[in-house]
Amino acid sequence: MEQKIERDRFTDGIPRLYQSSKVFTQNDWERMRVQWTKKTVSDFTGPFIEFLNENSLFPRPYDQENGLWTASCPNVSKHPLMLNVVEEQFGCGWCRKKGGLAELKEWMEEIERFKNK
Repeated sequence: MEQKIERDRFTDGIPRLYQSSKVFTQNDWERMRVQWTKKTVSDFTGPFIEFLNENSLFPRPYDQENGLWTASCPNVSKHPLMLNVVEEQFGCGWCRKKGGLAELKEWMEEIERFKNK
């Protein structure tokens, strides 16, 4: 159930399913939301953030309560790369790329190969 809730969150990271739920009340959802948002920036260290820092993509919190960050796009640093550090996912709407750490590494290798041609 928790995985479904996590998948169905809106862009601010907060599920709004209680509005149509017959199982959970708004108070139940508020309690769960508080539990989810207790994470702080220090909770979001790990391979994903370390990789971004090592590659000078300058990750920074955007909405730290919900684990949303931005970083410089590895393709064209003039626009942001959107990050969900809780789920270790990235997305770039301009470049139409998204995925996890493995996909980010693969994309960056692709960019490097293209630059070296």
